[in-house]
Amino acid sequence: CEKACALRRTLETGTPTVNTTAHIINIQGQQVPIRISAAILRDEKGNHIGGVETFQDLSQVKHLQKELEGRRTFEDIVGRSPAMMNLFEILPQIAQSSSTVLIEGPSGTGKELAARLVHARSARSAAPFVPVNCGAIPENLMESEFFGHRKGAFTGADSDREGFFQAASGGTLFLDEVADLPLAMQVKLLRAIQEKKVRKVGSTAEEPVDVRIISATHKKLPALVDAGAFRQDLFYRLHVLELAMPPLREMQEDIAGID
Repeated sequence: CEKACALRRTLETGTPTVNTTAHIINIQGQQVPIRISAAILRDEKGNHIGGVETFQDLSQVKHLQKELEGRRTFEDIVGRSPAMMNLFEILPQIAQSSSTVLIEGPSGTGKELAARLVHARSARSAAPFVPVNCGAIPENLMESEFFGHRKGAFTGADSDREGFFQAASGGTLFLDEVADLPLAMQVKLLRAIQEKKVRKVGSTAEEPVDVRIISATHKKLPALVDAGAFRQDLFYRLHVLELAMPPLREMQEDIAGID
């Protein structure tokens, strides 16, 4: 209480002091941020008999504030590493485009989350976002799953069914692990993207579809193209825009912040 003393001011004015911030010096000579409140103590007759002052250490609060000020966010992604800062710059630009996007990156780096954020910031945000794990669909069911089927098209087709393309109409179709698609299905997918039309299994009529394709893979598609395991023309169709998710080793600051 050398100069501005909250308790002294409260006793002199009769007005409580609530949540005033200040600094004190601890025994190690370090400056500690604190929050102060002060009030007058009265007896049963209302006479002033003293005062009470409380101190709250704000060191942890200030530390967290500095941590947050050093980070940037994009919806549900938080980060401050150079790799993530670069991602924050690119994501909004990709979201505003209508082109296909290929998201590359190791497993666990948030490829689907990035795809959802691109969709949420796009002009298609009010329409469906349909995620598809290409590696989890049996090859003999792929055409039906992607394009739908007519009743009676095959054993078990008891009714007409919409495919992924129809379900994502007006919105975004996210093809996760697109490198796992067999070559035969790659041909059909390429045609659907080029023609913007699909034909249900068991139907002779084509129907127009309006979807934005975002695909993702943890594999190196150019290497698969060179090996003949992935069609080059499909790669170019999917790779109009590229989004590279940084590996965890490039996000040391973010991992430390989470820890």
